[in-house]
Amino acid sequence: MKITKKVTFIAKEEHIATVKKLLEDMVAPSLKEPGCLYYYIFQSRDNPRKFFAVESWAD
Repeated sequence: MKITKKVTFIAKEEHIATVKKLLEDMVAPSLKEPGCLYYYIFQSRDNPRKFFAVESWAD
């Protein structure tokens, strides 16, 4: 059974760069995990404080 998770993060204005780096740093290790199909991080164009993580797992 495929599992897909979508998570929204709202960073404080002064922590946007830090949050972005932390989220981006999670991608490579997650992709190495067994069953990880994809793991993406997006930043809203309308609100730079808002980030989205979308990940999908085989089981």
